[in-house]
Amino acid sequence: MASDKNSTLGRYRRAAPRMRLRAALALRASACLVLGTLQAALASCTAVPRDRVAAEPAPAKAEDAATLAREGEELFEREPRTRPAVERAYRALARAAGSLGDDYDLFWKTARALAWLADAGRGGPTQEELAKTGLRFATSALALRPSGAEALYYHAMNTGLLADANHNYGIDAMATMTRELQASAAADERFDRAGALRLLGILYTRAPGPPSGVGSLRKALRSLRRAVELFPEDAENLLYLGEAEVENGEAEAGRAHLEAALRAPLVAGRTAEQEGWRAEARKRLEASPQR
Repeated sequence: MASDKNSTLGRYRRAAPRMRLRAALALRASACLVLGTLQAALASCTAVPRDRVAAEPAPAKAEDAATLAREGEELFEREPRTRPAVERAYRALARAAGSLGDDYDLFWKTARALAWLADAGRGGPTQEELAKTGLRFATSALALRPSGAEALYYHAMNTGLLADANHNYGIDAMATMTRELQASAAADERFDRAGALRLLGILYTRAPGPPSGVGSLRKALRSLRRAVELFPEDAENLLYLGEAEVENGEAEAGRAHLEAALRAPLVAGRTAEQEGWRAEARKRLEASPQR
C-alpha cells in the first residue's frame, strides 16, 4: 500500500496467496459465467462500493481542521511508520476531511492511510472494513476531481485490498482496478514512484487470465518496464519486474532485477517497507532457477 506505496497490495506479494487468489477468482468467474453472458456474470457478482464519506460536524474553529490535517500528515510521514501512528494519522485526517467536506487532498490522503492499515492488517478481521472505508474517502476525492491521479490510485489500491479480503468482489475489482490504474497513470505516471504502473504490473502478473480475469504477462512486463524506466533504482519496481520476468521464463533478466532490488538505495519515507521488499527479493532469488 504504503508511504505511497503502497506496501502496495501486500497480499498480492506471495506466491501461495497469489495462486489461491487466482483460483478463487477463476472459480467465482466460472460460477457467474454459467448465467450466460459476461454482462450477466459481472452483474451477479458483488460490485465494489461507490458510497462517499458522510459529513462530520464542523469544528469549533476554522483553524481546527487545518491543525488536524497537519497532525495527520506528520504522523503518517513519521519514520519508522507504525500501525499506532498511522491509526492516529487516519483519525486526524478523517476528522479534518469530514469537517471541510471539499478538500481533495485530505480525502485521498485519508484513503492512503486506510490502504496502509488494511495492508498492514492483511488476513485479519479488519482488512475488509478498512478497505471499504478507504474506498469511501477515495470516492469522495473522485467526486471533487474525477481524473485526479492520487484519488484514482488509492481507490484502485483499496479496491484490491477489499477483493483480497473478500473474493466475492474479485470480478468487479479486477475491472475497476484496471480502469482506474490506467487512468491514474495517464494523469501522472510518476506519482508514488510510478505507483499506478507498478500496481497494474502486479495485477496483470497475478490475476487469472482471460476469460475469467485480466492477467497478461505481456501487459505486466510493459507496465513494469516503464516503471523501472522512470525510477530505475526503486526497489519495489525492480522487485515486481523481476517477478514478472521469472514468471515469463526470463530467469536471467528476472534474477538481475531481483538482485538490483537488494542493492537499491533506501528512500526517505519508505525505509520500513523497503526492508520487506528486500526480504521478498531474497525469497524469490532462492526460488528462481539459476543457470
